[in-house]
Amino acid sequence: MKLLIVGDLHLRTRTPARRTEPDFSAVCLNKLKQIIDLADQDDSIVVQVGDFFDSADPSKALVAAVIEALNHGRYLDDSPPCWLAIHGQHDLQYHSDAARQRSALRVLSAAQSVSLLDLESDRCSGDVCFYGASFGQTPLRPTTVGFNVLVAHAMVGDKPLWPGQDLTGPEDYVKKHPGYDLYCLGDYHYPYSIRVGDAWVINAGCVLRLTADERDRTRRPKVVRFDTSTRTPKDEYLAVTPEALAFDLDGYERDQQAQQAKESFAAMADVMKGKGLLGVNFKDNLVEAFDRLSTPESVRQKVWDCWQNL
Repeated sequence: MKLLIVGDLHLRTRTPARRTEPDFSAVCLNKLKQIIDLADQDDSIVVQVGDFFDSADPSKALVAAVIEALNHGRYLDDSPPCWLAIHGQHDLQYHSDAARQRSALRVLSAAQSVSLLDLESDRCSGDVCFYGASFGQTPLRPTTVGFNVLVAHAMVGDKPLWPGQDLTGPEDYVKKHPGYDLYCLGDYHYPYSIRVGDAWVINAGCVLRLTADERDRTRRPKVVRFDTSTRTPKDEYLAVTPEALAFDLDGYERDQQAQQAKESFAAMADVMKGKGLLGVNFKDNLVEAFDRLSTPESVRQKVWDCWQNL
């Protein structure tokens, strides 16, 4: 069986900060149609790992456009949905599991545009069986014999997103949830394909570049083809607007430095409050916190600059 693994889509109408496109829904639908075309090339089953929409209440016009795109041509042979999906936290109102029954993905399912995987059921085609674990759900142990695929929305990554993040790695995730031949994971926005024993753990990464952060804006969004017979992944990169045209970076570095200084100041204030380190002299308090936290000189200077400009 041929699969096309698709990461977090985050389809939306609102243009992210510093993106230049006036109609961001058109950008989203362009990516969606590229994925549909790639799947049609070899009749792949598309596996989408959650956060299909960026909001639990997406625009009705966007939902309608998605249904039209996914159902285009399907009624010619009355074939069943070839998209399998689960819920991410962005798809769920208040991030509540109970909200699955009234989500936009349920509308897509009712329109026969996607087939939802959940803990109450699995989908099998021949010797390939799919199991789903939406956001907040614990994956079940597979009960079928054959090639088992887990589709889960879980924060599992190959490297931390920030210093000190307690991040579950692919090896630990497989150890905790054994029995699958392929793990298709979402939530973590940066791609990796890692072999763990005889299994593959694949995160295709977020389909959209949603922030001007260097690691995000310089990404090459992609999907991953996977053949269950040969057990081999292959990256398929999507066409994107060049970084210089897609993002307005005027003043970005200055704004980032100011934001980092603000966050550092707030973090130090929390530490001082929590440990009873506040004295009567503001400057002395800062110096003591700087030393205790081994704050880099560049951050110290930025904090001083911000304080003096208050």
